[in-house]
Amino acid sequence: MDHSLTDIEFQKVRELITSRMALNFPIEGWGILRLRLTTAAEEFGFHELSDFARWLLNSDLNYDQVQKLASYLTITETYFWREPQVFKAMTETILPELINVKSSI
Repeated sequence: MDHSLTDIEFQKVRELITSRMALNFPIEGWGILRLRLTTAAEEFGFHELSDFARWLLNSDLNYDQVQKLASYLTITETYFWREPQVFKAMTETILPELINVKSSI
């Protein structure tokens, strides 16, 4: 697979990902983004990254396609939910405050 994109194509794909998926890749993560886009392109059936980029930019992705793409662009980190302090904060602080706000409306 050809992993190359023009700077303009790459910029437009990054903007699309940010606007449609609320995922932001700072300059330090651009190499990772290119690699993940390449892997996603193969999964979507594209042999050239530039063809995949053009397809992304010119398609109205459905929910399943967005979810599939997101699975390649995100890290499924679960450490947040493994920490007891998180559950304590949720049950003792966050949820009671949300319930109070909701009750006062």
